[in-house]
Amino acid sequence: MHPQLLAAAAQERDCPQESASLEEHEPEVGTDLRQLLLQARPNWSEADLQSAEQKLSVIGVTTVPLLAQASASDLNGRLRAAGQKIFTATTVMELKARSAASLAAAAAADAEAMAAVTIAQRPKKSKTGVRPNARLTF
Repeated sequence: MHPQLLAAAAQERDCPQESASLEEHEPEVGTDLRQLLLQARPNWSEADLQSAEQKLSVIGVTTVPLLAQASASDLNGRLRAAGQKIFTATTVMELKARSAASLAAAAAADAEAMAAVTIAQRPKKSKTGVRPNARLTF
């Protein structure tokens, strides 16, 4: 399993209220996946997009992280085993590259947000430059 997926699951388990507040700002489930499919294959019609979403959902791929995980292993093998039509090699390559890039961008944004929270939570320094209640050691 991918370290990013494990980290996301651990964060959600450790901070359910925080992840719930983040979800309020995210688009509907599947919207990101549809967007990624459209970016990977801009010439696909609406029917092509719906067909791709449907066959991915048959194998349990409903989000970009799940698509990244499936495309890193054997996406077409899973589709074939489920009796679905497989993607072309070019499509699989595009989906793999774009889903990995999407996860990397999301991880970078999460890291930036966590850094901002960490900075905001640091104790303020007093006018003398020393934190209040700081112990002095010699």
